[in-house]
Amino acid sequence: MDYLDPDKKRQHTQRLFIGYGLMAVLIGLGTILLVLFAYGFSFDRSTGSIIQNGLVFVDTNPVASNVYIDGELRGRGDQRLVLPSGDYSIEIQEPGYRSWHKDISLLGGSLLRFSYPLLIPEDVETSVYRRFDAAPNILSTSPDRRWLLLQESSQVDAFVLYDLNQGINLPTFFSLPVGVLEQEVDNSELTIVEWSNDNRHVIVKHSFDGGEEFVLLDIDEPNRSQNLTDRFSNIPFTDISLVDKQFDQYHLFNRSLGVLQRAGLEQDDPSIVLEDIITYRSHGDDALVYAKELPVIEKESTDDIQRKAVGIFMSLEDRTYQIDALPKAPASDYLLDIAQFDESWYVVIGFTGNKQALVYRDPVALLEEDQLRTLLPVTTLRTEGEPTYVSFSGNARNIALQAGTEFSVYDAEREQSHTFRVNDQEAIPRAQWMDGHRLVYIQNEEMYVIDFDGTNQQSIAECLPGYQPLFDTEYRFSYCIGSPDDSDRFGLLHRLSLRVEE
Repeated sequence: MDYLDPDKKRQHTQRLFIGYGLMAVLIGLGTILLVLFAYGFSFDRSTGSIIQNGLVFVDTNPVASNVYIDGELRGRGDQRLVLPSGDYSIEIQEPGYRSWHKDISLLGGSLLRFSYPLLIPEDVETSVYRRFDAAPNILSTSPDRRWLLLQESSQVDAFVLYDLNQGINLPTFFSLPVGVLEQEVDNSELTIVEWSNDNRHVIVKHSFDGGEEFVLLDIDEPNRSQNLTDRFSNIPFTDISLVDKQFDQYHLFNRSLGVLQRAGLEQDDPSIVLEDIITYRSHGDDALVYAKELPVIEKESTDDIQRKAVGIFMSLEDRTYQIDALPKAPASDYLLDIAQFDESWYVVIGFTGNKQALVYRDPVALLEEDQLRTLLPVTTLRTEGEPTYVSFSGNARNIALQAGTEFSVYDAEREQSHTFRVNDQEAIPRAQWMDGHRLVYIQNEEMYVIDFDGTNQQSIAECLPGYQPLFDTEYRFSYCIGSPDDSDRFGLLHRLSLRVEE
């Protein structure tokens, strides 16, 4: 028998080891090839060389559109493209719309996702939604962009409400209950302070000769509206903001005393949150960033005291750490904001005199690990002029610092900064985030939309300054005030179609 023959048994064993060895080599080569493929490497048959690819995802909105790479059509609608590393030009086109364009540098093994391209109609169809005889005090939409709230100057306690989800333009009229406004006097006006995330309640400030008061407006049941200044009459406050966007929880701030308190509609006693602060911004239920004067250390020089007179702190849950130090200045000179993106906290600290803003990521977590560490920003946003505004985009991915017509934007997802300037012909007021990726502003009585990186600037329609353009839930329409059709009117509320009707 063969298995009893030593020579044949040895040959059989050798063949087995050779087979196992070859199999191991093949498995190893296969594993290497799979790893190389996973990192984007492939074989170029035309040149016979190994190349490394990258992956590009492109979404097209609002319709399935043609996607071109370097002028070559690569498909229609959302695309997943495997491309060799290099520089490319992406263009999205669709009849009736203006094209969207982006130049990219694709690294081997990298992934780029463009989920935000938006095509604007070549000709924006405009219709008149409402006529104004005088300038409205309030023109605002709820956070979900369903409700359009108007308050005209002819009667300070009367409101007009539109449901933008309805195709028919049928407004609802309502008034505040008698007595909600403690001071119903001439030459008074209402302004929006903040909407609640329930899309039903909104805080408005009533300004009049000799003072101001705050009112919680209930657009669903106006009779349940109430005067917050009267409700918290035992708390001296000058500013109010919602805690975690909840309509019944408030931060009450006294600018002159520097005291920040927290109160609730159903709570009898407020609680002191901070004392001796200059200004603050909050996010969620327990995150705060604020400016506070630092104690003077005698041994420091006068210059050092002046440079480090104010500390910028972040408070998260029960932890508080100093993040930065700035010169002493009026509250309006400090540009602070805080938000959470991709499970990380981002804190923005700007100062008008420094012409910059520092962006920190998870500062509390880092300082909790080592309180003696030097905290470094992830980026510094700089402008040539003195900045006046800082803000997060709708999804908190982008942070914008604005100085007139100049913008510096940080993209937290890609960890990239962009600096650009819009048309310098005329200064522009504060630009607003249209969504997570686009800024909208009015210049020379014209409404413009521009991507966060300064590309794809589009002129939309004529709009009067002083009122921000608004959008509905699905960005099918925009609303802004245009010039009047006769000299007796203030202006026209236009509805601008952002879709091409098929």
